[in-house]
Amino acid sequence: TARITLTNRAPTSGLPPYVTQRVDKPPYPTRPGDNRLIVSYYAGTDARLTSATLDGRRVMVNGGVERGHPVYTVDVELPAQRSRTLTLVLDEPADDRSPTVWRQPLVTPLRARVEPVPACEG
Repeated sequence: TARITLTNRAPTSGLPPYVTQRVDKPPYPTRPGDNRLIVSYYAGTDARLTSATLDGRRVMVNGGVERGHPVYTVDVELPAQRSRTLTLVLDEPADDRSPTVWRQPLVTPLRARVEPVPACEG
């Protein structure tokens, strides 16, 4: 299970329009500071997505492959001053190696935690 919490700390006021404008023109109302993200999760070789939720509700996922790895992509609307949690449940072959967490340079550094889970029996 991959649980990804995204937080938008953008202020809801005080920034000029050229910073907060939305050029994607979504069919729903937005406020200054709201953001739309395309989130891609690169899974291990031969992994299969079994379910995906955003804040506990099922969400549509686009699947693809890059360099032999499944890639699962979700479109996420992230309102200013809010957090959203994307949860991906995957069926992956057993592997003794630690997962690789790539860190994109950001204003606020990425915080990632990898927790071991007990092996499945069967």
